[in-house]
Amino acid sequence: MKKKLLFLLLLAIIGLRTNAQPIGTVTTTIGDYFVSGVSTVNNTITASEPSSVWIDFYLYDSNNNPIDSSLDVTGGNTRSWTYDMGTLDTGSYFVAYFYDATRNYLGNNIYQPNMITTPDWLLSGYGSVPPASVNIAGNSVQMVGHFSFTSQNPTMPTDVPGLNGRPYNLVNPEVTADIDFDCATGLSTATNPNATFNLNIFNQWNYPYNYPLPNLSGVSLDGNFNPQISIEGTYAPAPFEINWPLAKFYPLLPSPYPSLKIDGGLTIDAELKGKLLYDYNTTYGAYGIDTARITAKINATAMLRAHTATI
Repeated sequence: MKKKLLFLLLLAIIGLRTNAQPIGTVTTTIGDYFVSGVSTVNNTITASEPSSVWIDFYLYDSNNNPIDSSLDVTGGNTRSWTYDMGTLDTGSYFVAYFYDATRNYLGNNIYQPNMITTPDWLLSGYGSVPPASVNIAGNSVQMVGHFSFTSQNPTMPTDVPGLNGRPYNLVNPEVTADIDFDCATGLSTATNPNATFNLNIFNQWNYPYNYPLPNLSGVSLDGNFNPQISIEGTYAPAPFEINWPLAKFYPLLPSPYPSLKIDGGLTIDAELKGKLLYDYNTTYGAYGIDTARITAKINATAMLRAHTATI
């Protein structure tokens, strides 16, 4: 008898959670595709049923476990709940429960968004989508994707006096692109790719650069929000000069013995070459950085001048 009661109770709970005959309506402001891990994408879920007085919302995971809720404390036949869809995992769903004035259960209605699993590049440190860059425009989510990679650090040639071993390299290089995610289809487009980096010159100067990439088709995203990037280009900063200060060496003896003055300079003509390939890696069975490198070719001419004068 106890087993039969427990079985009936279990059936009642399942029936309460997923009524085979839903009542009322559930609508959303945007939907129905979202990317898990891309926040803040606030979606307002509105439930309505003319015969109801109280409406409670519950959020369930893919194993039908309740993970969040919003209980009605004001009453009414229409109620909304705004939720950040980027915090959801695949398989999550919302249930609106309708009750009459005395809290008798009337029925429910379900809203289940199509959640795209968090892509590897958002989990591995290869990239990010800053929440501050996320903007909702109609049924689209606009954002800026950041795809990071590393650079090789070339050192100065040994025949350049005074600068041997100091790097001429890029610091924190990354590719950024504007991403437009269509919530109606789950498809994305990427435009305006840029290479951003700081140029480190011999550990003495650090200049920020924003370099528009010429190949607009070099950045794309598939249906699982995995980026595919294939960019190769050359960046040639304008030649620059570094002048060393004048140094004077005076004789210990009084005049008219000569003094020695030394000054110098360095002319730098550099070229940076970069290649980035971000695609499916068959070895690891996942998306990730396959090739990412930036190398520098440096032509440097050093000059020293010595002058003598009589004090």
